[in-house]
Amino acid sequence: MKYLLAHIVLFVCSWNAFSQKPLVQLTVEPKTANVGDVITISVKSNIHGDIEVDLPQAFTQGYDIMNGMEQETDYNTGRTVTYYFYSHTGTIDKEGTFTIGPAYVKKGNKVYRSNTVSVTIKKTAPEVQSDVQLTARQLREPAFGIITQSAKSIYEGQPLVLSAKIYTRFNATHLENYKTFAMDGVIDKHDIGNSSRILLEEARIRGNSYYTFDYDKKVVFPTGSGKKKIEPFKLILHSAFDAVSIISSGASVEVKSLPAGAPSSFSGGVGTFNISRDVSDTRMRQGDVFTMKVTIAGTGNLQNIEEPKLDLPDGFVLYGDPVMTEDLSYSFKGAEGSITFEFNIQVNRAGDLTLPRTTFAYFDPIKEKYIESATEPMILKIQQNPNFQNTSNGEQPLTSTLDFWGPMRNEIDVSDEKRLDFGSSLYWGLLGSPLFIAFLFGLWLRRKDMAPIQPEAPTRRSREEIITQFEDLSRTYSERNANFFSAIQGIVEKEINQSLKLSNMAPSTRELIVHQLIKHGATDAQISRYTSFMSTCENAQYGMGIEAIDAENLLNEARQFVLELHNA
Repeated sequence: MKYLLAHIVLFVCSWNAFSQKPLVQLTVEPKTANVGDVITISVKSNIHGDIEVDLPQAFTQGYDIMNGMEQETDYNTGRTVTYYFYSHTGTIDKEGTFTIGPAYVKKGNKVYRSNTVSVTIKKTAPEVQSDVQLTARQLREPAFGIITQSAKSIYEGQPLVLSAKIYTRFNATHLENYKTFAMDGVIDKHDIGNSSRILLEEARIRGNSYYTFDYDKKVVFPTGSGKKKIEPFKLILHSAFDAVSIISSGASVEVKSLPAGAPSSFSGGVGTFNISRDVSDTRMRQGDVFTMKVTIAGTGNLQNIEEPKLDLPDGFVLYGDPVMTEDLSYSFKGAEGSITFEFNIQVNRAGDLTLPRTTFAYFDPIKEKYIESATEPMILKIQQNPNFQNTSNGEQPLTSTLDFWGPMRNEIDVSDEKRLDFGSSLYWGLLGSPLFIAFLFGLWLRRKDMAPIQPEAPTRRSREEIITQFEDLSRTYSERNANFFSAIQGIVEKEINQSLKLSNMAPSTRELIVHQLIKHGATDAQISRYTSFMSTCENAQYGMGIEAIDAENLLNEARQFVLELHNA
């Protein structure tokens, strides 16, 4: 009986062993790694035999080798299956995609073959070298943020590039509720490129691997000297349905004053620039007006420079202010491009006149010194014009004095019977009347100046009055012309003064209003909305793209903006 039972057990085990399907399975972890990273190759089989694995030539086997055995029960069939395991580690020392396997299990005269696995090996991610001191707490978090800056110390007027940089241990998909970093004393700031795109890269910090990306890149132009604080940014980072709230570390920058000793031709430029000049004509007649275009090109705070100072000798008279044309873009170098100043100049002398060079000085923050750039002098050939009446003292020769008074003089009868003799009653009457009128006018002005001027207190309107004001404006200007857009602009400025409780006598310059909005806690979005709206109004007033502007939409936007200020 015992022998019969033993034969039955042996038969069942043999039947299980021969009836199960042969299994040889190859796995590799990780399937994507950097050059030199350790990878683990494992073989699992239900066949006990000798194991071999085909490996690429670039694979260097390590010394960590393991093998073992375990049994599993299939509860569907009630069978017990024995699995044999083998694994070893190694590295691949070059970039590329490599095929590992197949693995072979040899038992007797039979050989059983496994699958193959592809492994991608990338160049080792560089160790992050950051000026920001990372804390142990940050490195323990699943994700953290820092503010990167192009420099720790800059000169006043020098562009500074700031960016939000996020490090994460997981593959981030998107973010939300982003609140940008803020810096003291910055009004002029511009986005660089597509600053809201998430482009993940790999990086290593103290031997640990991270995903990282830059966000919200800006170039800013701080004003005023001293240490400027940069407040942290905030966001919520997502990976599918998981989310992590991040508050970055803060930062600071030292803004240095420009050194003393600036040349007289310095007009605020900080960066690297050059100057060129073009004259509309070099051959003219006396009294002609020519156009001189002066172009400043380069990189830096180009958007903030003033027109070059002209040192014109006798024979040249400057008319009015120059017309300025900008061709700018913003990059890591600041404002990049050119600004052209167009001057109108009259020649009031004949002969070969020398137009002196135009000089432009700027401060180079790399060389830390002032540099002067200048154009070459030019010779203008001016033909004499006998009909031209020249004026002395370099005043603008609009019309000669004699010609101006000529018509009035011709209306006066200067015959022998009615001559304006010195001492006659007619002489003193004509001379004294204007003086007497001027005396009375001056006395009235003096009394007016002595009266105390009380600043008009801003009157806060009701919501209904504001709506009525815009409705009246819409009816008054049935034609959506320049006056219509100017009226919208005026209402917005007046309502801002009233909402911020500014005196109505204060100058309503855009810079003042932006300064007051910042002072009263306006957000970057509100300030950007205000400046964009006012620029649209100005473009419409001067006919720049007025056809493309939706007048009704602009009116509604102005009303909404004013009501939001009123409710704040």
